[in-house]
Amino acid sequence: YIMFSPDDVGTGGGLGFSALAESWLNFGFIGPALLGGIWGMMSKYLDNRPRGFSFFIFRSIFRLF
Repeated sequence: YIMFSPDDVGTGGGLGFSALAESWLNFGFIGPALLGGIWGMMSKYLDNRPRGFSFFIFRSIFRLF
């Protein structure tokens, strides 16, 4: 059993995970495959449309990972 205190986050000891690790923690071994499939479908949908506001939001999300 591990206990984290709020002071840890203040000193840079947060518990943030990447999207890939988070999908694995939530859904097991199928999680990264689901995440890749969802990102692939979103990419295909956004690539086939004129570039609008949603394209730039999706692009900014990919630049974070």
